[in-house]
Amino acid sequence: MKPSFFKVIRFLTFDYSIQRNKKNSLLVLMFHQVSDVKRSYYPAMPLKAFEELCCYVKKHYTVLDISEVANHYFNNSKPAAVITFDDAHYDILENAWPILSKLGLKFTVNVDTEILETEKPQDFIRVFDMLNHCNLKSYQDVQFMKTPLEIKKDSPLETEAAFVEIMSGLSSKDKRTFVDNMANSIGMKSDNYSKMLSAEDVKFLSSKGVQFGSHSHTHPILTEIEKDQVVFEMQLSKEILENLTGKSVDIFAYPNGIWNEKTEQMAKDCGFKYFLLTEDKINYLTPSTIQKHRYKRVNQYHRTLVEALSHIYGTTAFLRKLLGR
Repeated sequence: MKPSFFKVIRFLTFDYSIQRNKKNSLLVLMFHQVSDVKRSYYPAMPLKAFEELCCYVKKHYTVLDISEVANHYFNNSKPAAVITFDDAHYDILENAWPILSKLGLKFTVNVDTEILETEKPQDFIRVFDMLNHCNLKSYQDVQFMKTPLEIKKDSPLETEAAFVEIMSGLSSKDKRTFVDNMANSIGMKSDNYSKMLSAEDVKFLSSKGVQFGSHSHTHPILTEIEKDQVVFEMQLSKEILENLTGKSVDIFAYPNGIWNEKTEQMAKDCGFKYFLLTEDKINYLTPSTIQKHRYKRVNQYHRTLVEALSHIYGTTAFLRKLLGR
């Protein structure tokens, strides 16, 4: 009885070997913040969980840069993983890099390059920072909202999603106005925003072999803005990063993971080759999919190793389906 029970537990958590051991599987992890600072909105992955997950990945996968995926697929049998960070929080340098460097793991940072000029995070994160530093029970900007939005501290993901939905439908200019209006209405101080990487930090990490990709310039929803704005966002971010690192930047991570064939073609025309999505799925590679260089990523925001691995291997969704929830 006991062995069977433990086999089930292992299958449903960190030993889901059916998926893990497939030769053609590619796990692309997406992190944002790695920190022990507790936040209700847009939470960080704790350092212990992050280190445990990285040790697990090192043991079971070959960790690559995106550009190495095709060669690995055709010449190796071990499943591969790619580690990425979006938005360029300072946590990457302060907390994640020491762990990854110690383990000898490669990783990529995708930067929305306006942060290097403003020293503030992109608009969506500014809103989450404001929610973490105020005690609002509801919020309404009459310029963009017909009714007040209830802020549910006991259901932060629901509140985050509501703000994202509102902002995603705005132009870049209106989105910035929305964020500035909110900051002014609650008296948000600049010191309360998340600390971001500086230009010097980017240069330092690049000198240590860290790869950089573009996450646009101002983090707009690319499918909601005009073509010339999309091209501007892509070209400027690429130029800034290449000037800072002295290296070619050919990775593009779509803001909020939202894209279409038109935006991808524009990215290709701007010189990008590899495209990162947000679909919470493991990639199963074939010669034809490799040619597209379009990779799904699994978002990591969990508090423990078991939570993270259950999410990676789809166990959470499996259990919900099994239980009818």
